[in-house]
Amino acid sequence: MEKLTNIMSFDLSDWYGNNLYVREGELERLIQNMTNLRLLYMDEVNLSSSPMPQSMANLSSLTHLSVRDCHLYGKFPQNIFQLPNIQSIDLSVNYDLTGSLPEFNSTSNLKSLEIDLTKFSGELPDSIGKLKSLNVLLLTDSLFTGTVPSSLWNLSELVELDLSFNYFKGRLPSTPGILPNLTSLYLSGNEFGGELTSSIKNLPRLQYLKLERNNFGGQISTSFGNLTQLTYLDLSHNFFHGNFPNPVAFPHLIEGIDLGYNNLTGSIPSYNFNLPFLGSLDLSNNLFTGVIPWSLFAIPSLEYLNLDDNQIIDLAISNSSKLHTLSLSNNLFTGVIPPPLFAIPSLVSLHLDDNQFTDLDICNSSQLESLSLSGNRLSRRIPRSISKLKKLRELSLASNNLSGRVDFGIFSELSDLKSLDLSYNSHLSIANTSKDSNLPQFLDLFLSSCNISEFPNFLKTQDELEYLDLSSNRIGGPIPKWFLSVGIKTLQRLNLSYNFISGWEEIQSLILPWKVLEILDLRSNSLQGPLVVPPISTQYFLISNNSLVGRIDPLFCKLRNLRTLDASNNRLDGTIPLCFHNIGYSEEAPSVLLWEGLQYLDLRSNMLQGPLVVPPMSITSIFISNNSFGGGLIQCSVN
Repeated sequence: MEKLTNIMSFDLSDWYGNNLYVREGELERLIQNMTNLRLLYMDEVNLSSSPMPQSMANLSSLTHLSVRDCHLYGKFPQNIFQLPNIQSIDLSVNYDLTGSLPEFNSTSNLKSLEIDLTKFSGELPDSIGKLKSLNVLLLTDSLFTGTVPSSLWNLSELVELDLSFNYFKGRLPSTPGILPNLTSLYLSGNEFGGELTSSIKNLPRLQYLKLERNNFGGQISTSFGNLTQLTYLDLSHNFFHGNFPNPVAFPHLIEGIDLGYNNLTGSIPSYNFNLPFLGSLDLSNNLFTGVIPWSLFAIPSLEYLNLDDNQIIDLAISNSSKLHTLSLSNNLFTGVIPPPLFAIPSLVSLHLDDNQFTDLDICNSSQLESLSLSGNRLSRRIPRSISKLKKLRELSLASNNLSGRVDFGIFSELSDLKSLDLSYNSHLSIANTSKDSNLPQFLDLFLSSCNISEFPNFLKTQDELEYLDLSSNRIGGPIPKWFLSVGIKTLQRLNLSYNFISGWEEIQSLILPWKVLEILDLRSNSLQGPLVVPPISTQYFLISNNSLVGRIDPLFCKLRNLRTLDASNNRLDGTIPLCFHNIGYSEEAPSVLLWEGLQYLDLRSNMLQGPLVVPPMSITSIFISNNSFGGGLIQCSVN
């Protein structure tokens, strides 16, 4: 240990995932012997064996300390911030680390202070303005409160300031100091308010400004146009009002603007938007009306345009050479979906949900990969022109008025189609054609409320399904044997609820065969016979409102991932099986529940018997009324 006194730099950072762990007391012993240490880096090393030792404050030569993502907990020693030579401190991503900032003095050399994603709290001291060398201050996602001291705005060396997602309040200073080097200012997710006028003008090098999720209001200031280096501006989730801002409010170099979730009104004017580098524009969740002008589509670099949740009635399309994503959901569009939308050469994602479109006519092939038209008034049959969208991966036609018989062969030319949603089209009927090997291999298939009366045969070839929803149909009879092989290695969520399914045609074991199933919903059917056991991977098993009989199989004890079990309103009987996990038991307490992760248990309205013994676990809700349990609910401890 004596040799450690000469060490000046010590880097134990675990960048390669070796799961390094420092045993209790070892860190303090190391520090006590490294009296000349200047650089200490222990990022991603597990230091959870004990709090940060107070002796760290004795390292008078220390200049750099980084213990990022080290599972630190408890109160961080304040005097470490006041070490005479300290220049950078990184305590980020230690979610249980508490503490507050001390009073600073003007002799401090601190240049970088990163305390994001911790439980540091309290107000910022006014003396933070004495850190004249500070370049970086990151306090994101912590518990700081109060107003930001005006002295902070006079730190002329500051380059990056992030106070996002704390509990700061108040107004920004009306006459702030000049921050000539600040490039990034993030104040998102606080309680700042008031208008933005001269507050932002003295930031000549600012590139990134994020003020979303605050209480700022008033009209959007043209002062933003003076920030000549600004490339990204986010004012979303505030209370700005007034008309669409004049383009001079935005600097020439701007690349991204987000004004979503405000109270902006009026029509979008037909400006000649002189914003040649603008690639992303979000105007969603405002009160814009009228027509989207062609000039908006003509912005040369625009790739992403979002006007969801406004009151737009029409659009004048200019074939944008760069537009990649267009989202116009929840507006007031009517009639036929404009065919020129499908002619935008680079458009990959088009979202037109929750409008009043009545017809779809695809005249041109396009590059579209995602098309969402749910919640409209599309009627008649699914048009065969949909097969022109050769690159389509996601298609949603849910909640329309589609009718007629759907032959899934219509999708056979869409070899890349992975997600299909036809739910809530109650006038559709699915043609139960023989299995078709030319169909795409779906990952997600949503056919809820589609008037289906039997399990579709085309599912026999679906080997990659991850999510299948056949709920709220008219499917009757037993679940066929072949269905147990559908997505046997891939299926994660299966919803067959609200049908008339009576049981299982043939099942060799009570344990269902799907390997990675997480959610199984069989509620409100006509299931008879014993209660099947879901796979060990299952987290949510819902099988209430059926006619199941018999005992709960002891194999349920092995479901260590189970979070929710709802088997209420059946005719299950007997005692709940013993589930052993280092727990004492006796013949007088034959019913024992032990699922460590179980949070919700509903066994109401069955015929279960015996005392119910529940050891300590994370469960938050238990419903067992209308059974024949005797002896009440007994708590017992784990040995």
